[in-house]
Amino acid sequence: VDAFVRRRTEEVRHRERCEEVIEFLDLEPWRDQRVVGCAYGVQKRVELGRALALDPPLMIYDEPLTGLDPIASGVIMSLISRLNDSLGLTSLIVTHHVHETLPIADRAVVIANGSIVFDGTPSELETSSDPLVKQFLKGEPDGPIPFDAPDRSEAA
Repeated sequence: VDAFVRRRTEEVRHRERCEEVIEFLDLEPWRDQRVVGCAYGVQKRVELGRALALDPPLMIYDEPLTGLDPIASGVIMSLISRLNDSLGLTSLIVTHHVHETLPIADRAVVIANGSIVFDGTPSELETSSDPLVKQFLKGEPDGPIPFDAPDRSEAA
């Protein structure tokens, strides 16, 4: 009987956590729909909800804005910011969408060629004089980062 009560209590706790996540992410309108039939932005929020249901101390986002339009990107970044503020989460965002993520960042790290080339605040990143960082932030085709990949026959 004790094992049954413990399992039941744990199930209730998990269901309550899921309800909190659904409410926080404004997913109520889609709760009874299959995810595959939802818009891509809603699918991204469901992915986020699945991770949040586990109540993690740290969230790691790998390219969370890929494939999203500017509005959906803004919604996702707003949600990440709200999560950090209201739940006290620490988030690590791996992204090429620097301009969309810097407004909510406390720190920025740029990795190129297998090394850290910048580590500082968002404002320090935006004012960096490093040619590699400047080329990346401005999206310039010419600079220390070659646009074209090296010839594969040379790498072999």
